[in-house]
Amino acid sequence: LPMTLDIEHFSRDRLIALASANGEDGYGIMSDFLASSASQRRYIENLLNSRKDDANSGAIIENYGEALPIQAFVEVVPFGTFIGLVKFCAERWDDDGLLDSHYMLKKTKSVRNGTAHLHLILNDANGESRPRERIRPVVSQAIAASGIPRRLRSKKLGNPKMAQIATLLYQYSIEVPEGRTKERRKGGLADLFAYADDNAGIVPEANPAMSSLAFVRRLTKAFNLLD
Repeated sequence: LPMTLDIEHFSRDRLIALASANGEDGYGIMSDFLASSASQRRYIENLLNSRKDDANSGAIIENYGEALPIQAFVEVVPFGTFIGLVKFCAERWDDDGLLDSHYMLKKTKSVRNGTAHLHLILNDANGESRPRERIRPVVSQAIAASGIPRRLRSKKLGNPKMAQIATLLYQYSIEVPEGRTKERRKGGLADLFAYADDNAGIVPEANPAMSSLAFVRRLTKAFNLLD
């Protein structure tokens, strides 16, 4: 869960910086975003109205009223609404990298929702019965470049949970800058794998969960998230 929150935070910062780099007026781009869909506009207006008394975002909403600049908007709306704004901006600026980010953020959101209910992220993490979940070419190319065999990639990434986790790890590696935040998360991953090694005898190696964990470990190394 902390890694998904880090991605959300730094993605918001990146979008604001990109808006500035593209010469956008903070108010103008939000006006165009709201005008792009009548149903979305109604949803956002109702959302902001319902949050006016919120202890965290209420003061920001009251300060700006209905005309929030992008810098304020991204701080008070849910992750899903922010992800929609990312797509709007990617298409507006013809930015393929940002469009990749939009689709990766959707998978990060799925992981966040799953970790909020731990059994959901663990359930069927090695199964192949569910429909395959497509991952962005930039992610699959990065995994292929890491040297993980094609057969193993195909088997593991055929599981939706693994596809989501792999995308999360890749996006974290490129979205979150080097610094204390990333170092803390790398430490947490190292602790996870150390715990697994210390308790290796408890769960049989034949257990599918063990091969899934080994695959995740290879991904973290490939994306420089494990020293």
